[in-house]
Amino acid sequence: MQFGKLSDETTYSVLMKQDVWLEVFEWLRGISVNTTVGIHEIRGREIYANIMDEPTLKREDAVFEVHQKYVDLHFCISGDELIEYADPSILDKKIEFDLEKDVQLFAMGGIERKNIKLLAGELAIFYTGEAHAPRIRFVSERIKKVVVKIDKKLLS
Repeated sequence: MQFGKLSDETTYSVLMKQDVWLEVFEWLRGISVNTTVGIHEIRGREIYANIMDEPTLKREDAVFEVHQKYVDLHFCISGDELIEYADPSILDKKIEFDLEKDVQLFAMGGIERKNIKLLAGELAIFYTGEAHAPRIRFVSERIKKVVVKIDKKLLS
């Protein structure tokens, strides 16, 4: 997991050695609160973004998710959220891994976990195999955010 601010390149400068990250951050700098909700292909299905404007959730309504194919970059456009993260080996499975959707869901439970507060302009990167539970209510009851999906094959 990596955390930073889009406006502070020092928080993700190590990533900028790879062209794929240069492309992703350039695309992110071009969005605004007026960017259309929905799927935006950046480089076909190798890199694409899902812009969402949704209510935040009570913690008990959230779920942990893990991906195998795509790295997730969560960027808060407006509002805020908590994102919890934990070791997936201690989580209780809700569903088996869905290869087509690239996701496995886990119950929140009473396990040891950490969280980050994602405010407007901030980002969090979750690599494949890292369990994370997004959209948990912090202050805002709604969040406009983008999740950029990056095929892990591009990062080797």
